[in-house]
Amino acid sequence: MKPIKLELTNIGPYVGTVSVDFSVLGDAFLVCGPTGSGKTMLFDAMTYALYGKMPGTRKNLQYAIVSDFVTDADEAGVSFEFGVGAGRWLVTRKPPRTVTKKRGTGTTDRPAEAVLYERKGGAWLPYRDRIGDVDESIEEILGLSADEFTKIVLLPQGEFQRFLEMGTKERADILEKIFPVEMHGAVTELSVRLAADVKSEAKTLDALIDERRAGLGDNPQAQLAELEEAVARARLEEAAASGTLEAAGLEAERARAAETAWAELDEARSRLETLLAGQVEIASLKSRLDRAEAADGIRVELAAEERTLALLAVETGALEETRREAAVIDSREAVIRESGENVAELAGRIIELDRSEGDL
Repeated sequence: MKPIKLELTNIGPYVGTVSVDFSVLGDAFLVCGPTGSGKTMLFDAMTYALYGKMPGTRKNLQYAIVSDFVTDADEAGVSFEFGVGAGRWLVTRKPPRTVTKKRGTGTTDRPAEAVLYERKGGAWLPYRDRIGDVDESIEEILGLSADEFTKIVLLPQGEFQRFLEMGTKERADILEKIFPVEMHGAVTELSVRLAADVKSEAKTLDALIDERRAGLGDNPQAQLAELEEAVARARLEEAAASGTLEAAGLEAERARAAETAWAELDEARSRLETLLAGQVEIASLKSRLDRAEAADGIRVELAAEERTLALLAVETGALEETRREAAVIDSREAVIRESGENVAELAGRIIELDRSEGDL
């Protein structure tokens, strides 16, 4: 973690708003000043901004962090901007306060507040705005709890003062609070156990060496020659076994190839049977299609004959109607001829009557 800017408003001895810009300082700097000038409060405010508690033995004095020189109407709080890796963060906190009620008598408690911001795109964006979420996020970002931060990063001044005034045992207790010694004890215990294991294994190896030396007898060179001869035989057997293994591997490879070929042959036979079955089915379908096409031709001819018959029926009906009309005409012609004959007869009689009338 790298501090960038710390801002205090009515915190401790600082009345009003006071800012400390760490970015203008070097990698190493000294915070100095007379006693009571507020040096410790800067680190207290930094710790409070991060974890919401004071460091060391003052961790439960959140109410006391507010300046004694302000009224209930004055705001009080701390903001701390810091960097972790490539990220930049800003945390703001307002401590809890006991203030006088605006109406009536007595006091009321004003709860603490906390907001964590993340720098993105040149702006501060809210990241967490609940105290529990802010505390959890700070521990995740820094990788340290409040106690670990005060023990590793910030050595509390109060604890160091007590350390200077206490005896040896009390100093040991304080050091255990400030520095984690559990790991040292665990490492020490593990080292002792590993050393004991190494000693035990060394004794076992020494005993085995003594046993082997005793087994060599009075003529170790002869035993060595026998061992070398046995090693040579074992190497020859190994070479023969390697050759046999290689031959077996080649045979297995040929067997796998033959097995693959038989599998491919079976697959080809299966495909051939499928194709033959398909050809039979195709022939059957073609025969059915031929019959269907022949039936379609017959149906076409039948339809044509049916249409011809229908036309003949229509023409026959028309002919019958013509015949009936001709018969009617013939009948009417007979009536007309008969009427004509009667008219001619009447006309002759009229002429005769006219003649008779003339003679008279």
